[in-house]
Amino acid sequence: MINIIIEFLKLFQKKEKKPIKLVRLPSRNATIGYLFDPNHEKIICVTLEPKWAYNQPFVSSIPPGLYKVKPYYSQKFGETYQIKDVYKRTDILFHKGNVVDDTKGCVLLGKDIGVKNYKLAIIDSTNAFQDFMNYFDGEEFDLIVSM
Repeated sequence: MINIIIEFLKLFQKKEKKPIKLVRLPSRNATIGYLFDPNHEKIICVTLEPKWAYNQPFVSSIPPGLYKVKPYYSQKFGETYQIKDVYKRTDILFHKGNVVDDTKGCVLLGKDIGVKNYKLAIIDSTNAFQDFMNYFDGEEFDLIVSM
């Protein structure tokens, strides 16, 4: 009987939340990827970053690792999220944009992958960004970045 009670109580315990995953595929000119929530088995959006340039500020995608992501207010982008404690980097944000020229090392969000002016692009960034903000609703989260 005690085993049944223990199993019943486990159902009500808070489950540990798994980190959001940024799964990426680097290319010669950019890094394309997607944000995946393993807790709900859901792709949140596609992403675009600069190509890997050895973590140089303003020109490189971020290195693989586990990061904290927190709500942040940016003078340029307004309410958004910031990826914290990236080695030798600061001010890495999630924001709207379509092509690599729209980022200085931040992560752009979109609904789909496409081409704009002969460049790899993400499509419908404004709606993807709003969906992203609604999805996290001001809550901090952990992020695992792959390479």
